[in-house]
Amino acid sequence: MKRLLIGCGLAAVVVAVGLGAGPVWTGAVAERHHARALEALEGEAQVRVRSSEYDRGFFGATSRVEVEFIGPVADEFASFMEWEFGVRQAPVLVFHDRISHGPIPSGSGGVPGAAFVASRVEVAEQIGESLPMFADDPTVMTAETRVGFDGASRTTFATPGWDVEGDDAAFSFSGLNGTFRMDADMVGGEIDMNFDRLAVTELGTTWSAQGVRFHSEPEDLGAVVWTGDSVLEIDTVGVDDAEIEGVRVASWAGIDDGAFDITLDATMHAMVADGYRIEESRLKAALYRIDQEALEQVVELTDQLEMGHIDDYTMGMRLFALLPQLLEREPELVIEELSVAMPEGPVQASARVTWDGRAPSLENPLAAVDGLFAEVQVNASREAVHRSVRAYVRQDLASDMLMRGQSLSEEAVDERANQLASERVNEMVSGGLFQLDGQDLQGHVLIEDGLVLVNGKNYGPVWGLLAP
Repeated sequence: MKRLLIGCGLAAVVVAVGLGAGPVWTGAVAERHHARALEALEGEAQVRVRSSEYDRGFFGATSRVEVEFIGPVADEFASFMEWEFGVRQAPVLVFHDRISHGPIPSGSGGVPGAAFVASRVEVAEQIGESLPMFADDPTVMTAETRVGFDGASRTTFATPGWDVEGDDAAFSFSGLNGTFRMDADMVGGEIDMNFDRLAVTELGTTWSAQGVRFHSEPEDLGAVVWTGDSVLEIDTVGVDDAEIEGVRVASWAGIDDGAFDITLDATMHAMVADGYRIEESRLKAALYRIDQEALEQVVELTDQLEMGHIDDYTMGMRLFALLPQLLEREPELVIEELSVAMPEGPVQASARVTWDGRAPSLENPLAAVDGLFAEVQVNASREAVHRSVRAYVRQDLASDMLMRGQSLSEEAVDERANQLASERVNEMVSGGLFQLDGQDLQGHVLIEDGLVLVNGKNYGPVWGLLAP
């Protein structure tokens, strides 16, 4: 009995210490998680943390972070606010967090964890008072995050839906929903987002998208260039009566020994415009052996350009200086398949482009051309090529007549476009750009050792074709 009482006493002491130390430890986990998230936010190029408050209690904490967007996009927003409402205001968001510490945090639904965070993101008061979509509710997003004992977290988030109409514009959005999972080391994670409907009308034209889903598994969330798998799916996307159905874009990016590789597989079920329907299109491509360090510098330069820290000329000169490093690993672009199923017949193409590492310099600006190898293969029905050329010619004719103040009937324009398209397709064949294979056209272009060969015919050096 005495041993039992001692054992119970020791157990009670352990429980008491645990109840006291538990919130302290889990609170530290939550605060560390918050600090890391804030550090990541401060590292973003186009945002500036204006203020940050973190008030930690024994069983919980509250946080308020105010973030201002900066750079060209923010300047455009501020100019819009000034022009529309007479108040120059850059976009500012306020993050409100209520953190509950474990072991079973309040609001976690009884699921054990180190912490549970209820978040709300609002536009700043000055913006909410001006923009109609935030007149009644300044909320931009709500989120709930559960932080596990190992430091990993899972966040579910949602935005409200908005329907705003003006004199000559309208905006309708069903709202965004998603989940965001982050590993304990805050390196890898998983992202899922989706929304049902988005429609924007301006100057009589309506852009729309329905059934949009995105999934990504980045390997390093803090990397300059993300690696991992991503999939984007869209049920329909359209402009007025033109519509694309069943879009799916799958990509993968990885880094091996300092070289960046990316693959892309994009498919489209159908495209409909003016009663014309194109079925089942696909682009399957890959880019291999891009120097990681040089690519990261390109991304950083792009950020600096967007922020207005450098101009276009400086951007161009720095990119030119980076070319030797970008090309030194002999990068390769492969288009395994580019196919379109047109009613007149299929169009298929493939290509491969590589560089041998030679890069341009001020002394030899065409060195990259000399080191270029490219091979392109095209197979298409003659009717499909004729229709594509006719559509281009018809648009060119319409623009030319508009500039000249001339007018022709639709039938006359169609007849003239059809005649010119036939002439141009015949010229492509007689000029050697395509070869006839029954009712199909075939083309093969090879660039090697500085020379261009089209269907076996030598067209001379590449630099000769590039000269004005």
